[in-house]
Amino acid sequence: MLSTENMHADLQNMILSILKGQVKERLTFLFLKKNNHSDMLLINKVKDSTPAKNSMLHSVVIWMNGMMNAYTNDSFVKDYMIWVS
Repeated sequence: MLSTENMHADLQNMILSILKGQVKERLTFLFLKKNNHSDMLLINKVKDSTPAKNSMLHSVVIWMNGMMNAYTNDSFVKDYMIWVS
């Protein structure tokens, strides 16, 4: 009897997570992470070629990194935390 109650509770939790959109969000993130083919060398070359005092180009490089990685890879931000801030 206890296992039946546990099974129903697990099933209810699974259905609730689907209805809340948690499953879709997790699957979308896994898809983006698996299919991320951004060129980090290109991002680094653009970063190195931008002048240090040009805030517009600085913002563009950060935006380019975010768009190319679709928020699945934050190694650029971690590696260049001082430059980003």
